Amino acid sequence: MGAWRGGRRYRAVMARVVGRWLEPRRLLGAAVAALVVLSLTPARHLAFAGWFGTLAQTLVAPVSHPVSRVVGWVTPGGTRAAAEGTADDWRDRAEAFETLYLREREENARLRSLVEDLQAGVAIAPGVSVRQLSASVVAASSDLASGLLTVRTPAGAGVTPRATVAIVEGVQLLGTVDSASALLCQVRPITDASSPRLEGVVILGDSRDAPRLLCTLSPTGSGTLSGPVEDVAGLPESQGLERGQRVRLADPTWPASAQQLVIGVVERIDSNPDQPLRKQIVVRPLVDLSRVREVVLRIPIAGGVGGGAEGGGP
Repeated sequence: MGAWRGGRRYRAVMARVVGRWLEPRRLLGAAVAALVVLSLTPARHLAFAGWFGTLAQTLVAPVSHPVSRVVGWVTPGGTRAAAEGTADDWRDRAEAFETLYLREREENARLRSLVEDLQAGVAIAPGVSVRQLSASVVAASSDLASGLLTVRTPAGAGVTPRATVAIVEGVQLLGTVDSASALLCQVRPITDASSPRLEGVVILGDSRDAPRLLCTLSPTGSGTLSGPVEDVAGLPESQGLERGQRVRLADPTWPASAQQLVIGVVERIDSNPDQPLRKQIVVRPLVDLSRVREVVLRIPIAGGVGGGAEGGGP
């Protein structure tokens, strides 16, 4: 009887002690203290902790996949929608990829056009020693009364005023370089009001042997050039002066690399009040020379042979 009472008293004391240690406050304090001790313990002494991780993984792994399947079935619009995205998200992605595709297609078209321009520039005068350089127009002149275009050029490109010619669209004459610095040059378009007059020829046909009429053109200040053309008397009617015929440069005061480049096309044919036997033509370039964004510079090569092409790009 006494032994039973003694054991009962012992169990009661132990229950009170264990209950006191299992209080939430004491457990929290013990956990914090254990974490502090473990954080200060060197890693080589914590290898035993891996055993607990392996045990937990062994117990949890068999049921993790079924539980995730059940959760996905119970809440189909939650995790799956977050992972795969909504219809609006996919629409935004499709528009972004379409924009990228259109941008790359436009860039490829620009590069193909640049290659064609370089090849056409070389073919127009295959015997002229020039190096062709693609360059971008960065700004128009700050002087509103001037139509100069500022072009970015690489260092050491060899651009020289009045000797380097700028073209667009492969064969369209833009003008000569008016001034040049280390990284920039200024080009004066042939349509600028301050540009000198040009001497050219009107091609009366599509063949190389087609008759040509000499003309003298001066800028009008409105994007065109105008001037008298020689008499067409003696030519057959099928080879007369007509609208749409091309006018090419044939001016000995210009560099050799500019000869036979296109000045423009005949836009209008008028009577010449000063010379009744001669006509006066209005010539418009193939493009608006005041709005070009990229040009090809034809740089003379001293002692060189043939023409080369090089892309500078923007």
